[in-house]
Amino acid sequence: MNSTTLNGAPKMGALDIVRINVGGTIFMTSRKTLKTFPGTKLDQLGTNCGEYDEKSDSYFFDRNPVLFNYVLDCYRSGRFHFPSYLCGDSVMEELCFWGLDDNVIANCCLKSYDDYEERRHTLEAIYKTSNCDMRQKARTEMLDNTGLRRMRYQLWLFLEYPNSSTSAKVWSFFNLFLVLASVLSFCLQTCPEFRQPSPFSSSRQETPKAYQTSFDKGYLLRTTDAADWIVYFDVLINSLFTVDLFICTALSPNIRCFLKGFLTWIEIICLATFWSYQGLTFYSHANGNFATGSIGQLMAFFFIALQPLRTLRFLKLSHVFVDYRAILLSIRYSLKEFFVLCIFVVTAMFFFSITIFIAEFKVPGKFSTIPESFWWAVITMTTVGYGDVVPETSWGYAIACVCAICGIIITGLAISVLSNKLSLYQIYAKIECTALKRKDHHNMNTKSLCK
Repeated sequence: MNSTTLNGAPKMGALDIVRINVGGTIFMTSRKTLKTFPGTKLDQLGTNCGEYDEKSDSYFFDRNPVLFNYVLDCYRSGRFHFPSYLCGDSVMEELCFWGLDDNVIANCCLKSYDDYEERRHTLEAIYKTSNCDMRQKARTEMLDNTGLRRMRYQLWLFLEYPNSSTSAKVWSFFNLFLVLASVLSFCLQTCPEFRQPSPFSSSRQETPKAYQTSFDKGYLLRTTDAADWIVYFDVLINSLFTVDLFICTALSPNIRCFLKGFLTWIEIICLATFWSYQGLTFYSHANGNFATGSIGQLMAFFFIALQPLRTLRFLKLSHVFVDYRAILLSIRYSLKEFFVLCIFVVTAMFFFSITIFIAEFKVPGKFSTIPESFWWAVITMTTVGYGDVVPETSWGYAIACVCAICGIIITGLAISVLSNKLSLYQIYAKIECTALKRKDHHNMNTKSLCK
């Protein structure tokens, strides 16, 4: 009979060889080897543990024997090595089961594991930004309910997720057409041909064409208003956006999560600024010359300054096109790399601004101060080169050449980082989209079989 310690573990020398049955494959090792990582599952094996089989004098684990082979090698060598073709999720799960930390992974295999971590974070980001939880909940509720509840979730999917049906995709493109029309209507309001004299102008006989001779934008906004038909058209479009927002909020499976969304906040800000501006205009018409006062003009300018946010409604394209969503995600999750790039750009800007100031020191009227040279350095590094400020000395030409070359290198690095991120997010965004379609198809088949 084998002698054991008080906790049931065999004494060293009494039973130095340990037999471990993993998925039907017998592994044999010494207990000294299992002591390499104290406190882990293999280190705590004893005759009183649930995995011990007294008949065969072995420990049985219903695990993958292929993966355990690498785990046992880790105890022998002190570092965990595994082939790159293994799934990172399986490796992490195996390490957690045996109580090993991922710090034991060897440096030569660390890249494969880090690639898995990056892919996992990528899928989590795609899953989170695409609101898969709400979408899946809506589809489940739609299949499990009938009548009004089923219609509610069906209508929400129709409004929020164009890929849910063909009619939803048609509605999405119509919605994008309204966004384009809203942006164009705001652009046309700045044209003199689409404005009319304001009733509060000091000289109502003047026409908007007077702006064409003065080119004073402030004069145009003070003395004229947008044509009535453009205002009515803009009000109609934003009324549709308002109704759409209220309906989507009321039908959402998770109202709190929906209201926290980035696109929802963009829509709320756009509608709030538009209706505030229209309310200010209506109040001005009803109360005389309020719009011509300093406070009225300041408020009007503030609401007009926020109107470019209308263009952000085009981000709704991320619901329609997977590649578009991949581009947005690659930009969003590359902010760290872009921050490092900005540091390089700012450093180069200071360096070349100072050097070009010194090189062109004796040239009058050019590069008078170092802050004035910042503009030239940035424009040269980005290879735009407006030509409004150029060096005139040989040293200035040499510095300009080096500045342009450095700019090409820096921007090239940014493009390579963004392209790598884009390709990664593009692949996994399509994988997530395919997985959702398969899950929907499976749920539909399951529901039909249950009926």
